[in-house]
Amino acid sequence: MNTLGIRAEDKNRWEKRVPLVPEHIAELKQSLSFPVVVESPSIRVFPDDQYLRSGAQVTQDINQAEIIIGVKEIPIEKIVDDKVYLFFSHTIKGQKPNMPLLQRILDCGSTLIDYERIVDDANRRLIFFGNYAGTAGAIDILWLIGLEWQRLGILSPLLEIKQALYYPSVSSAREEIASVARKIEARSWPIALQPMVIGIWGYGNVSRGAQDILTLFRHEYIQPDHLASLRHSGNFSPDTLYLCVFHEDHMVRHRHGQAFNLQHYYQHPEDFEPITEPFLPYLNVLINAVYWNKQYPHFFSRHSASQLWERLSEPRFFAIADLSCDVAGGVELTLKTTDSGQPAFKYNPITGQADDDLTHPGYLILAVDNLPGELAYDSSCFFSNLLKEYIPNLVQADFQKPLTSSGLSPALQRAVITYRGQLTPAYQYLEKFLH
Repeated sequence: MNTLGIRAEDKNRWEKRVPLVPEHIAELKQSLSFPVVVESPSIRVFPDDQYLRSGAQVTQDINQAEIIIGVKEIPIEKIVDDKVYLFFSHTIKGQKPNMPLLQRILDCGSTLIDYERIVDDANRRLIFFGNYAGTAGAIDILWLIGLEWQRLGILSPLLEIKQALYYPSVSSAREEIASVARKIEARSWPIALQPMVIGIWGYGNVSRGAQDILTLFRHEYIQPDHLASLRHSGNFSPDTLYLCVFHEDHMVRHRHGQAFNLQHYYQHPEDFEPITEPFLPYLNVLINAVYWNKQYPHFFSRHSASQLWERLSEPRFFAIADLSCDVAGGVELTLKTTDSGQPAFKYNPITGQADDDLTHPGYLILAVDNLPGELAYDSSCFFSNLLKEYIPNLVQADFQKPLTSSGLSPALQRAVITYRGQLTPAYQYLEKFLH
């Protein structure tokens, strides 16, 4: 039986999530006797004594474990030989900053299993924090636009909302935001911002997490094609938040006029061009919650940002919650990712540069790349509840055998990026990013 090690997160001082909570360790150990070691000290949301009571051993050295699990990327110097690692590696797109990490795992003869690639037969993710990224992102962008409006001389009840990091739970955040929503319902949104419209790119877990917060306000869903008429007709409610969820056919079109086909787009994104920019002048806030890689277009380019800035005066469209956090990705204005200590920056459309001084003009960009960490307790419990189903299979697998006969389930096998120091067949394409 393999020993399971839970590492102390060290991405930054705000990362308090855990992959497996004490309650689920105790539950698993009732039916399967396997050793668990937990690295200490840690700032994790669950203290060491709770892990001790669950039956785990708390230690300062977890390298005795054959399998080491965490949440975020592991520093290169902490990767050791002949281990099985399970974490979000952020390597499957060939992300340049994490290629040294992937190379280190290969050089150490170790195995890397990535949560992001634990999927079913239909390629649907089975283990994720995504909904909490959306929840935290929606809370944070409401908090930030309240502050930005104040800078512009516009006061609103949004100033009562805090950063997600400072709520003890999602329920407490929802309670406070619902109170703010009732005040806006009574007073209306600021006149200069009406109609208040938030556009959301995408409709998956991250999008649903954001909508879960935004629908606390009096709201109405509107199709992208109706945004212009909503603004120009004047036929809107001053106390209503209009939510516009964009699907792929409102974001891209075939370059040669062919009818939109979703599978064609997924398989040949180079055949498509973005059509999102005409909608942007009608938004107050944009939430980007779509998957993106280098084959997909920029849905909001720097060139368009410059042109739009010349046409629109503050405070209409200025705030972007880029929950996908791809640098120069779907939102090309996202020049860098941020952390919870400095969660946003201004993109200056004149200079094309990022500015950390939020009192300066420009597009406000929220780009925290570990947003679920701001809701550490709730997101950890949710994630652990999904992961626990795979732990028995993981600790009973024989990693000395070939991958196909290791005993790993098909879902876990699909997530194996490296196996004993070699890229697996499905991930051979990463070789070109390593050199």
